Amino acid sequence: MTKRGIGRIVSSFEATGLDERRWNALASRGTNSVFQTYQWHRSWWSTYGNRYEPVFVTVSDGHGTMGVAPLYAERTPAGNRLLKFVGGSRADYCDLLSGGNADTVASMLRGLSDYGAWDVVDLGGIPAESPTVPILTALCEQAGLPIIVRDQFVCPTLLVRGHEPAARRLMNKPSLRRRQNYFERCGQLTFRDVTSAAEIEPHLDPFFRQHTARWQTTTTPSLFHEPSNRAFYRELMTRLDGTGWLVFTLVEFNGQPIAFHYGFDYNETLIYYKPSFEPALATRSPGLVLVRHLIRRALQDGRRELDFTIGDEAFKRRFTNAVRKTVNVQIFRKPALYLFERSRRGVISAVRRAVTKVRTSS
Repeated sequence: MTKRGIGRIVSSFEATGLDERRWNALASRGTNSVFQTYQWHRSWWSTYGNRYEPVFVTVSDGHGTMGVAPLYAERTPAGNRLLKFVGGSRADYCDLLSGGNADTVASMLRGLSDYGAWDVVDLGGIPAESPTVPILTALCEQAGLPIIVRDQFVCPTLLVRGHEPAARRLMNKPSLRRRQNYFERCGQLTFRDVTSAAEIEPHLDPFFRQHTARWQTTTTPSLFHEPSNRAFYRELMTRLDGTGWLVFTLVEFNGQPIAFHYGFDYNETLIYYKPSFEPALATRSPGLVLVRHLIRRALQDGRRELDFTIGDEAFKRRFTNAVRKTVNVQIFRKPALYLFERSRRGVISAVRRAVTKVRTSS
């Protein structure tokens, strides 16, 4: 039987009792993506943490730390105090570092209940298949804490290992080969995957500029307009140096970058994270040339999958063969807030259904 630990609140990484190695070992026993690593959390906190109050819930059995809920507190415009995942605003997948152990999660929940300085625990980006979801649901029901679990994002992925023939067929689709053939006919097309900070750093500013130009004519401008977001990508590059987890891809045509990709290679998975392409060449689809290269790399390196992560963009569905999703879990201390949120969501759902009905009948 697992020994039940004690949950307590600490306010720094050092106070969790975990160094980089032990944090990552704990993260590997649960939702094991680059977004759970110590490097990710420290990079995010170093960049954005001065805006927030840390609320790390640690669970110890007296011999060592068995789990961490890496959270921070923020106030809503209405004055309610929310607890959210550290790193969550830039992560595609988030989770408690509990190894999926129900006793550890129970200790976290007791620690939060004893702490009391919160109105809503708002946990976004949890993979739907994570054991955290049913464990929290059952524990909250037992404790009489109102909880809402809702679907959040669709996450298409290309399963590669065991599906190699299908992955090769996708890589060799005429729509992908045609784009690459155009550039190869007209000049020299090259691909480079670099992993060290020294190799990546000279290309970050061109990457930021290209991404900004790509999105400037849309309704969703580039996140790199914000200096803090550029700082986060630099900080993460530095902290991941030497791990091999950060893979920065350059697609160059006649020596000029026509596409970039700031992605990851972690836990046998190639992760599609932040791409960009030269907007002046949009009709030639350099972004699809990049996608073909990433499929090829996943095949050559024997990766389990090429994970396109959150977002249901049409192009992802063309080059993937499986779909997952993430969920948002909200835990409420006050029944009134729960009832308000449930009512608000009901109104939103009703409006969406009405709009859908009008569109389908017109």
